[in-house]
Amino acid sequence: MGFDEAGNLSVGKIGSKNAVGQHRVTFEINVRAKFSEFEVAAITQTLNTIDSVAGGLSFDVKFVSDKPGVKQSSGGMMVRAEPAIDDFGFSDVMIVVGGAQLENPAWLRRARAMRRKNKLVILLSDAATAYIKATRSPPGRVTTHWRDINTLEETGYYPNLTSNFSENSM
Repeated sequence: MGFDEAGNLSVGKIGSKNAVGQHRVTFEINVRAKFSEFEVAAITQTLNTIDSVAGGLSFDVKFVSDKPGVKQSSGGMMVRAEPAIDDFGFSDVMIVVGGAQLENPAWLRRARAMRRKNKLVILLSDAATAYIKATRSPPGRVTTHWRDINTLEETGYYPNLTSNFSENSM
């Protein structure tokens, strides 16, 4: 997303046109137990604000998880998550929020399948760290949660690890 030459908000090639001619982008926020409510709130508030002020642009947001149902964050926020099937029903964008992570997270298979279909996948904080650990030697430059960078540098060989705000390398 960004701005075009005329200064209008543009989502580029992401999404599709709906019945009334609005550009529609579907987002799925991947959550699990003890997810980061701060990240979920920041994402949903940002998308809701853009949706309300940007004419001709519409966002649809849903929560997904490898184990569907009600998920509770570490701070008590609750969301109802739909099933995230590895190779089916993709949104235009998947955002994996931080929080408690497993060694080989189930969302990783879905993220790889979405990337094969040229869908946008965004990994935040602990999810980025889990990706780096699970991939061992990820191609391209990768960044992680600031609190994990020293541990990763000490426990493994990650030559492409950066402390940049974000990287585009998946």
